[in-house]
Amino acid sequence: FDYIPKDIDREIDEEFSLKPVYTLPWGDQRLSVSTGAYEDGRYTAELRYDISEEQMPWVSSWDTNILPDVTAAGEGSLYEGFEGKKEAIENSVKESLRSYLRPRIYDKPSRISGKARLAGIPYIIMDEGKYRCTAKITLRIDEILEYRAY
Repeated sequence: FDYIPKDIDREIDEEFSLKPVYTLPWGDQRLSVSTGAYEDGRYTAELRYDISEEQMPWVSSWDTNILPDVTAAGEGSLYEGFEGKKEAIENSVKESLRSYLRPRIYDKPSRISGKARLAGIPYIIMDEGKYRCTAKITLRIDEILEYRAY
């Protein structure tokens, strides 16, 4: 992620970008459906992904109590379909970062960068024309840049 907090005094707009570190290639044989059910017009499925030996060190590097886990909520437009759901998850990541750093950093930074991971399955509902997502996020903050002068 890369985050520039809004600063009214400096006339800086908020910017937040989130890019995947890894995406599954189409047809990856390690991804499978372990259980599935159709009930009341809804299909639910539990997916399983078997991690390769090369991926194991990266995945296990996130399983530490040094990195903070933060639960936060975000919203996205229901009318945008999948993009709205993605926006709700991204806003959850942004809000987790803001809520974690707000009590720890007194002066607003100019930029924050790092990595984030979903620490569990996000809870997403549809409400009042919006996707509302609550997610537990693990944060790995790589850099916090301060303003040099006001």
